[in-house]
Amino acid sequence: MRNLLHVLCFISGLFIQGGAFPFGAPFKSCAIIFPKHKGAERQTTDAPYTITVSPTSYSPGQDLTVTMWSKDALAFRGFQIRSQRVNGDKEEIVGGFTNFPNDVKPQTWYPKGDNKNCLTHMNNEPKYNLTFTWKAPATSVGDIHFSATFIQSYAVFWYDVKSSVVKAMVPDASAEFLGEVKPNLSAVITADGCGETKGCLMSPRYCFYDCDFLVTYKVDGDFIDFEMKGKADHFMSLAFSDDVRMGNDSTLTCLTAPWLSTVQLGYNPPNPKTNDKHRITGITNAEAEKQRDHVTCRFRRPRSMNVTWISNDKTTPATTTEVTFDLLSDTWHLFIAYGDAYDGTDVGHKHGPLPLITHDKVDLQQKTLVYAYSLPREVQAHGAMMIIAWVLCAGVSIIFARSFKNLGDDKMYCGAKLWFQLHRILAVLAFLLTVGAFVIIFVYKKEFVKDGRTQIHAGLGIAVQTLVLLQVVMGTLRPGPDSKFRPAFNTVHSINGGLCWALAASTMINAFTNISILPGNLKFVNLIVISVAVGLQVLWDIGFAINKYKKDKEGSEDKCSSYNLQTISVNVSSKEVEKRAERRMSVAERGCLMLYMLSTVMLTVMGVTFIFMY
Repeated sequence: MRNLLHVLCFISGLFIQGGAFPFGAPFKSCAIIFPKHKGAERQTTDAPYTITVSPTSYSPGQDLTVTMWSKDALAFRGFQIRSQRVNGDKEEIVGGFTNFPNDVKPQTWYPKGDNKNCLTHMNNEPKYNLTFTWKAPATSVGDIHFSATFIQSYAVFWYDVKSSVVKAMVPDASAEFLGEVKPNLSAVITADGCGETKGCLMSPRYCFYDCDFLVTYKVDGDFIDFEMKGKADHFMSLAFSDDVRMGNDSTLTCLTAPWLSTVQLGYNPPNPKTNDKHRITGITNAEAEKQRDHVTCRFRRPRSMNVTWISNDKTTPATTTEVTFDLLSDTWHLFIAYGDAYDGTDVGHKHGPLPLITHDKVDLQQKTLVYAYSLPREVQAHGAMMIIAWVLCAGVSIIFARSFKNLGDDKMYCGAKLWFQLHRILAVLAFLLTVGAFVIIFVYKKEFVKDGRTQIHAGLGIAVQTLVLLQVVMGTLRPGPDSKFRPAFNTVHSINGGLCWALAASTMINAFTNISILPGNLKFVNLIVISVAVGLQVLWDIGFAINKYKKDKEGSEDKCSSYNLQTISVNVSSKEVEKRAERRMSVAERGCLMLYMLSTVMLTVMGVTFIFMY
């Protein structure tokens, strides 16, 4: 059975070969040796590959022979291998490879000169065994082992396959490692003292003690004590940024799962937008624990830490830059990202919803209470303007034009009836808000979105923008009351207006159902608000239309009766007959219109409030 599974994996690999990085894994993945192949998980069966080391012990500076090979003559097409301590600073990659085949690519991570401390493939040709020479560090680092990931196909790989332990003949000469993470918290994390004895970052806006996310910070000389607690599947990450965009940020990640608890130091390079794991050196007093549905941890960070960033865009030589983050010499935008982790690893998936962010920079030396929001100000403005435009302005404008042309009787306001003035003002406002929201989000994103679900929303938004622009142009070119084209204009204008509104409603509902980067709470509450608003708009529109139809029918009958009366009595003038035939708004109609307006305004306020609340 086992051999049969291997054969099936091999056959599938012929069709789905390791196409993510056929020329080798990115050098930055040396820190994790995990192939992020569109969410593919590691294999949990015993690996059909192994690593052997000869000899099985080492002295400082000694050469060792390392061999990666297939136990069942089953080829692997990609790999990444490194060596690390068994105890202590397990994140440092130790030693370096000095001899390897020509089709193997040497890499350098946590750079110390030109040390090739990580290897990967240069092509995706079948491989059965590879042999390298590894040189031990000049000073002992204690017992070590080699770990590798074997890639059989794009979605089939074995992660963190370890060699046997290679014993150190000389005791470890490195300093005591203080970065070990205790798997349990020594005390419960609470909001007690927030704004008084410690600074706190919370989310959502309305919370205090029972928050979805809580970060506390307290300065102690040249160190800062952090606590983190959040409703997340497996990880919660805190970032310090100079702006409101991801890039050039220092990160601290708390990852807890049934299989491990860890605190990680990371860096978001300027480009591409990724998170690179770095050594935890300097982080002390670390504790982490999963508590029901919360990820929790605490740790101490020096105020100033350096991060080494190696840039390599594959077209220019790699450059190494040292980036310093002194958290007390400047103010920072704080980010909170959260999400799931790959099964059985300390590697997090890409965050799900957009990271929470402080709109203003935070001074960590101040014991203040600040809130993080799920949406940047530009995105908040975009959503709020669209809700106001289409739930309130466009909806009310349509109702006035279709069912309340008798609003204000025959009185003229600035040369036009009241219904028309209100209809025109609200329609223009809807147009201006739509254009403004479109410009804001375009300037913020600077490009058309790439995510498939978000592209649907963006495409619908562009369609709405096009139709509403056409509606305004048609309104500007409206023919006169006596023109033979006026009936056709009225029909087309009405149909296009209804289509605009329906498409805008679909676009808003799409935003709160299909855009995965929006937080769940915001999507849930605003989907309810928008759905109720759309449903009520349709029901009110139908009810008002039925009432108007009945009135028009009754008015037609009254006009016929008035005409007969006019032929009998010469004392009744034509104007008096017309006034008699016209039916003014009843008390019930005025009450229903007021109720409709009140419900529409309330739903608009609720939708906008929730956007700024979360």
